[in-house]
Amino acid sequence: MSRQRCKQGGFTLLEAIVALSILAMAAMALYGWLNSNLLLLKRVDEVYQSVEAVESALEWVSILDPYLHPDGEQEIAGTLVTWRFVPVGGSLPAKDMHGNLSVNDAQLFRAEVEIRRGDKRLARFDMVQLGLQAKRSPEELIF
Repeated sequence: MSRQRCKQGGFTLLEAIVALSILAMAAMALYGWLNSNLLLLKRVDEVYQSVEAVESALEWVSILDPYLHPDGEQEIAGTLVTWRFVPVGGSLPAKDMHGNLSVNDAQLFRAEVEIRRGDKRLARFDMVQLGLQAKRSPEELIF
């Protein structure tokens, strides 16, 4: 009687361990890649929110009259905008586009602006703004 060897189809234990190890390494690499992308996405979202807050604050402060509102704070869309206008130099008589004296005096102001959301400071910047203040009556001007 001859003995025949019975061939089995399938994996040996060693082959299964090697396959699982390769699969685990690939899964860890994929997890690391996804985690870094999620962190990057979170950072991009924070920067985008900061940019929106700065644009809103810049728009708000640019419409303020430095003479009427020399300093203050305003809540805009969940962010606190704080500003302070500091005069730069002295005021000068303003002229119209034809070079004639106007009723206003003009002065430059440096605006110090800070934007906060909760305890976190999102941004701090300075900008220069022109302030106009009525100093003469129209009757004083010669047309």
